[in-house]
Amino acid sequence: MAAKKITAVDVERFELRLSRLVAEIDETVCDETLDSAVYYANFTLRNGIKNGYSAIAGETWYLRIRRAKAKVAHRLGKVERPAGAFNAHGLDTAFFRPRMQRFLQVLNQYTPAEFARECARLARSADPRVLQEDEFQ
Repeated sequence: MAAKKITAVDVERFELRLSRLVAEIDETVCDETLDSAVYYANFTLRNGIKNGYSAIAGETWYLRIRRAKAKVAHRLGKVERPAGAFNAHGLDTAFFRPRMQRFLQVLNQYTPAEFARECARLARSADPRVLQEDEFQ
């Protein structure tokens, strides 16, 4: 099924809405409103992607939401996941740590192309917009 066509104006409005939702997460002052703000931001983003917003750009917004949540959770002293699950910047270290360990165990078996692909997969998981920068084109 092909993604729906949305206009540049629709994208701009949607991203402005997402920016406001992330700002609401940043301004949260208690656990209950934090969970609610994060849920609503994720809900809005999922619906936007279903309606034609770029899934790649959506990954960056998910990252921004996770970072905002991690920052507020730290400010509130809330521990919601095991220690080390997210670092201070919102990187899901619980996902990357075991993957990197497996990666390093078989490093001597990779061809240069396989090594580059695996690094690209890790980079795309961390922040997909980085691979779109001029340096990587």
